[in-house]
Amino acid sequence: MTTRSLLAGLVLAAAAVVPALVGLASLKGEPEPMVIEEAPAEPAVSELRALLEADPEGAVALVRQALLTDPNILEEAITALETQRAEAQAAAVGDVIAANQAAIFESEHNIVLANPEGTITLVEFFDYNCGFCRRALEDLDALAEAHPELRIVVKEFPVLGQDSVDAARVSLAFAMQEGLDYAFFHNELLGNRERANGEEALALAELLGADMDRLREDMTSPAIEAAIRESYELANALGINGTPSFVVGDQLIFGAVGFDALVAAVASAAGS
Repeated sequence: MTTRSLLAGLVLAAAAVVPALVGLASLKGEPEPMVIEEAPAEPAVSELRALLEADPEGAVALVRQALLTDPNILEEAITALETQRAEAQAAAVGDVIAANQAAIFESEHNIVLANPEGTITLVEFFDYNCGFCRRALEDLDALAEAHPELRIVVKEFPVLGQDSVDAARVSLAFAMQEGLDYAFFHNELLGNRERANGEEALALAELLGADMDRLREDMTSPAIEAAIRESYELANALGINGTPSFVVGDQLIFGAVGFDALVAAVASAAGS
């Protein structure tokens, strides 16, 4: 292990142990030079922390000297810290997904857009007035074509005002009627560049042959209230506050990340 990487590890460990390091940005004075020998093997963070606890003043002096000599060490330490935090966050998200697996992937309120019998499920939280959801629509269509084993589920997550809530109610009620082409309804309403609302959604539902009396009655049913409430509760648990957001396997993906990123996520879920 190099002296440089050892010192980066010391900086990282010190950030959790020695509060004095918080003021490193305003270093003053010239500490006595200190020399550290090459380590035969990379020490664990716990060992570095033990060193800091045994001689905190010496460790801080060593880190100060190193940063004055090569400030890039701090960048390495910050990068390592960000990696640790990202890994911890991914693990925490995986735990939340596992705890809510049935509600996310198998809820009675889920609407399946592609392949109900698929072996891998991708869930999208979306809003009919979300421009980024509109952008992701083409990616999902391409994804379904490229991966016929993929089951695509959509969850109504209306967060962009009352128009979105009204459109979501119509959509959920439309999906409750058998024999209708929900995928076409969904793509038309989401793909339209005009703002979606209840009136527009009702007109589209009628055009596609929905039983309008039943649909209007279903729009205010407890089932639809429960579907929207479930999406809000899941989003809160997962830390989702915008659309589109995707869940596949133990991964949570925010935003219209593009076809390639979605393919990679599906491949990762398939291999896990």
